[in-house]
Amino acid sequence: MFHYLLLFISGVGGGFLMGLLGVGGGIVYITSFPFILSKMEVPSHEIVSYTIANSVFSVCLAAFWGIILLIKQKDFYPKEVASIGIPAVVASFLVLKTIVYSTWYSIQHFNVVVICILLYILFKIWSNVHIHQRYIERNSRGKYLLAGLAGGTISSLGGLGGSTILIPLLSLWLAIDIKKAKAISIGVTFLTSLGISFINLFEKPTHELGAYTFGYIVFPIVVPVVVGIMFAVPLGEQIGRKISSQSTTIIFSIFILLVIITKLIALF
Repeated sequence: MFHYLLLFISGVGGGFLMGLLGVGGGIVYITSFPFILSKMEVPSHEIVSYTIANSVFSVCLAAFWGIILLIKQKDFYPKEVASIGIPAVVASFLVLKTIVYSTWYSIQHFNVVVICILLYILFKIWSNVHIHQRYIERNSRGKYLLAGLAGGTISSLGGLGGSTILIPLLSLWLAIDIKKAKAISIGVTFLTSLGISFINLFEKPTHELGAYTFGYIVFPIVVPVVVGIMFAVPLGEQIGRKISSQSTTIIFSIFILLVIITKLIALF
C-alpha cells in the first residue's frame, strides 16, 4: 500500500509541475521509480531503462491531459508544436536506439552534462529576470529545428522530459513569452514522449516483470501515477494562469535549481 501511495504522490507532483510550468515532472518520477523498481527485484543494470521508460510514459500522460486543458482554454499552438515536435521525435528515437539501450550508456555521464547546461541556463534567466522585456519573437524554422533536436535528445537520455531545456530555449533564444513557451512545450513533450513510449512498449528487456508489463512499461507503476496526474494537472494549470510571466520565470528558475541539486546528489 505504501508503494501505491508513493506513486500517487509522485503523480500529483509531476502533474502539478506540468500544469504550472509545462515541465513533464520527470524529475519527480526518476527519483521515486528506482526505489519501487528495486522492491520489484529488477536487476540494477535494468533499473535505468525501466525508470526512463516509465518516467517518459508518465510524462506523456501528463502532457496529454495538459493539452486537453489548453485546447479548452484556446491557448494551444499547433503550428509551433509541429515545427518543434517532429524533429524532437526523430532525435529522441535516434538517441534512444543508439545510446540509451547501449551497454556503455551511464546516466551519471548524462547528469554531468545536464548540470553544466542547466547552470548556464539558470545564470541567463537570473540575468534577465528583473528586466521588463517586450517579447519580439525571433523564431525561424532553423531555430525551431534546433530547439526540437535539443528537447528530444534530453528527453531520451534522462527521462526528464525535454521541456527542462526547451522552455528556456524558447524564452531566452527565441524571445517567446514564457507562458506561450510553456504551452508549446506541453505539446512538444506529448509528441516526444509518445514516440519514445511507443518504442518502449515493444522493447524486450533482459529481465521481464511478467503480468501487466509491456516491454519496459510497467502498468502497476503507471496507473497510480496517472490518478495523481489527473488530479493535479488542472490545479497547476489554474494557478499558472493567474500568475504573471515574470513570476512564472522565477518559479521555473527555482525548479531548475532543484533539478541541479538533485542531479548533484545523484552524482555522489
